[in-house]
Amino acid sequence: MASENSTEYFSIVSESMTLHKNTEPPVTIAIYTCLGIIGCLGNGFVLFVLCSSKQLRESIVNVYLINQSSLDFCASVMLIATSPNKGYMTDLSTTTKGRFM
Repeated sequence: MASENSTEYFSIVSESMTLHKNTEPPVTIAIYTCLGIIGCLGNGFVLFVLCSSKQLRESIVNVYLINQSSLDFCASVMLIATSPNKGYMTDLSTTTKGRFM
């Protein structure tokens, strides 16, 4: 009985999850990509400067800046990686859990 329910659930979910055509204009994708590149360059420079000198790594404030810059650098990389795929996401309004959300 449990396998029938799970099979039915997966068939409903797989039928309702459809990929949609990219609706983002190319200008928006270019802006996201440029912002991601600028973020990577800026945060990479901050990381390089703060990590290059042992004297700069001893301050608690600079350790906080290193942590913040590394997180911002990762967010910029993710922005670059996902900007061409903005429109190819699943439509949550058609999935069984998406209607609840």
